[in-house]
Amino acid sequence: MNRTTTVTTGTLRVADATLHYEVRGAGPLVALVGAPMDATFFAPLADLLAADHTVLTTDPRGLNRSVLDDPE
Repeated sequence: MNRTTTVTTGTLRVADATLHYEVRGAGPLVALVGAPMDATFFAPLADLLAADHTVLTTDPRGLNRSVLDDPE
């Protein structure tokens, strides 16, 4: 069965960085967080869980789309 999941992306400004996050689905919240994995690695699982959950995935600080203000 093919299912299309809508992904809402956003950023959150924190001290010294801008963090990237993605939200899918509706229902009880499930957060998929891992380091050094970013949100793209969780996408297949997040899509499946989004059938009956709200799924939050993130890019950890300094990885992929979560950019540090001063990486040095």
